[in-house]
Amino acid sequence: MTEKQEIAKRPENEPKPIAMGSAGLALTSLDDAYRFAKFVVASRLAPKDDTAEAVLIKLQAGAELGFPPMRSLSALVVVNGRLSIMGEAALALCRASGKFRHISVDCVGTGDAMAGTVAFVRADTGESDTVSFSVADAKRAGLLTKDTYKLYLGDMLIWKAVSRFAKRYASDVLMGLDAAEVMPDNRPVIVQHEQPALPPADESDDPIFDEQEESDVHA
Repeated sequence: MTEKQEIAKRPENEPKPIAMGSAGLALTSLDDAYRFAKFVVASRLAPKDDTAEAVLIKLQAGAELGFPPMRSLSALVVVNGRLSIMGEAALALCRASGKFRHISVDCVGTGDAMAGTVAFVRADTGESDTVSFSVADAKRAGLLTKDTYKLYLGDMLIWKAVSRFAKRYASDVLMGLDAAEVMPDNRPVIVQHEQPALPPADESDDPIFDEQEESDVHA
């Protein structure tokens, strides 16, 4: 039986096969991506609460950043209801973008002066700077009581510096995504709306009440 005859025998509602190339599956349609997302959830490679729809959104966001499907799944996570990117992936994306001649990450100093740093030189503008986040910064933000800072202080200072660097100097590369490691530190902004002032009470005589009161008096 030829391949054409085999295809002709398939039920009309049977999904078409997804092409496989040298780089893996070629997801060329929404249906392909959604089917792949279902496989990811069924394989238990997705985070516990992820649905196929959540995986699909990660695939789309990753594609916009230039990631293939599996890299999108490992690089992008949802924290506090917002999509974010793992710090290592953020650095890799910046380094691969061609927009930076130099990026170096370090943790320097001791005591309150201990700080995570990101030093960089942009290739397109020549702009250069060293962005840091120190223990003193973490104290002011009330972060040092958190377990992640107690256990991995140096790493957390580095990821805070990476997040600060990304927001200030690499927003065109990361499209506003925060580093996932520091997302739990971001407190939601709660806008307190002022209650509108109530109009002053009407203290004028109530004609209905007065009428009733007068009738009672003359009864």
